[in-house]
Amino acid sequence: MTKTYTFISLLALTGLMMLASCGEKGSDNIPADFRDAKRTKTGILYKFINHNTDTSKAFRFDKAMDFRLVVKNHKDSVVGGRLQENVIYQPPRFKGDPSEILDMCAEGDSLIFAIPVDTLVNNRAIRPTAMFPQGTYMHYYVKVVKIKPAAEAKKALIAQRKVQDSLMQIRRDSLMKVQLKVDRDDSIAIRKYVKENDLGGKAKFTKSGLCYIITKQGDGPAPQQYDTVSTHYVGRLMNGNLFDTSVEEIARKENKYRNGRTYGPFKFTIGVGRVIKAWDEGLALLKKGGKATLIAPSKLAYGPRALGKDIPANSILKFEVELTDVKKGAIPKNQPMPKLPEGHSKGDGHNH
Repeated sequence: MTKTYTFISLLALTGLMMLASCGEKGSDNIPADFRDAKRTKTGILYKFINHNTDTSKAFRFDKAMDFRLVVKNHKDSVVGGRLQENVIYQPPRFKGDPSEILDMCAEGDSLIFAIPVDTLVNNRAIRPTAMFPQGTYMHYYVKVVKIKPAAEAKKALIAQRKVQDSLMQIRRDSLMKVQLKVDRDDSIAIRKYVKENDLGGKAKFTKSGLCYIITKQGDGPAPQQYDTVSTHYVGRLMNGNLFDTSVEEIARKENKYRNGRTYGPFKFTIGVGRVIKAWDEGLALLKKGGKATLIAPSKLAYGPRALGKDIPANSILKFEVELTDVKKGAIPKNQPMPKLPEGHSKGDGHNH
């Protein structure tokens, strides 16, 4: 629940987990601001602008700190910075950890310090990037706003976490309400489509809400979880617009042909989440050689995600599918025996 002071936490808070080019030495190119600076035994350059010598205001093991931090690279470009609050004391984790410098600080201090990029890279505090090239320093500009008891900081962090949790719960509740409305609207739209197209005697629904119409019974094996299946498909929105197909003739006819694409049955491992839920569930209801229409509510398709211009957010998708092949798959170690798909309504007349 509490925030401990480490260099990693500083990087995360200031957004510095970036890429730069790796270095080895990086200690001789002393920045101009640090020509008259002192150097620690671990190679950190530092200089106090203002320094409070009151030991009661010093940062130590039972204290926490609020401070403003700005981080720059060797080109004096600001790469991060913000007010850090309730940062609880923690000893340095490695030689060259910036906490080595903050250990010297007291309330009201202003200081600058610089650490060789190579020190941070070698200690895996950052990954190498072009922004921090070999032989340069990462520059820190610090203003210590307040030193407080660690217990006070812990209470503040706990209170802050409660507020954050409360806001997250409000957001989750709001999203849930939106999703419930989308689910209701999808169900109404699908059942309306079934009625208007006289599919009432053929269409069946699984417990998850997937609507499926078997248009041809297959006579081959039914796929099990981990099997590799191949399927031809034609995917459309409910308004009839084609968004994807494995059939080249249809793609050309409806101006969806893509140069360089290999058309033909799509192959995937069933029941492991590599495709949308509607496919994992719907194709498991067929046997090899079988054909069906799958009408997927958005929650079983791409949900609130839009896929370019072709598939808007919360789209109901309709697929014409043909299960062209089923190949037995190996069950991964430490996995339970595969289950047949569950969820279609009792008495739907479908056998696996």
